[in-house]
Amino acid sequence: MNKNAGIIAVLALIMMCFCGCSGNTDVNENVVSADNTVSESDTVNPALKLRIMGKKVSLPFRFGELSNLRIDPNTVFNCTDTSIYGMLYYGDYRIGRVVLEDCQADEEDFSDKTVSLISICPDKEFEEFDFSYLGLPLKTSRDQIIEALGMPDEVNGNYILYNLDEEGHYVRLAFATNNLSIKKLTICVADSKADESGINRFYDTLD
Repeated sequence: MNKNAGIIAVLALIMMCFCGCSGNTDVNENVVSADNTVSESDTVNPALKLRIMGKKVSLPFRFGELSNLRIDPNTVFNCTDTSIYGMLYYGDYRIGRVVLEDCQADEEDFSDKTVSLISICPDKEFEEFDFSYLGLPLKTSRDQIIEALGMPDEVNGNYILYNLDEEGHYVRLAFATNNLSIKKLTICVADSKADESGINRFYDTLD
């Protein structure tokens, strides 16, 4: 079994652990996919599932599924000919950034556009921010992440990265200085051709 398959197997074990041991339902409930159909958890790559402010999604998904979030129009611009980048907000709190596919910056409604990259990095003042990845909250240490997911494919200072497949899709985590909590988490499933220039990894690294 290759390394990528091993990571997926570990993630599947984590799902079973949370379902059977902790009682946490965050990783075993149905999620809504980009084609607006409900998929059973065993057909969804667990590495692509997350919860944001009570909404459960699995990348790629339509932005409208995060109906309680908004993109600040003053931050939107085209990062490629067919995709846009923008800051993500919950009320007045900035919680991260997204890349949307098949759209232009001057469009007014992004609800039906596909999210191919989401980077979660909430304002420090937002103490009630509700988020989990595979049932793990932002207050999860680097050691706990590595214990759960295995050794990362890349390590650079406080950043670690896991490759999800051969298409360039990945999960990237940045930790606080003390490595006791996640400062930023990014999931990218952008088309490999669009990512050849490193455009998505560039926006991933912005603070």
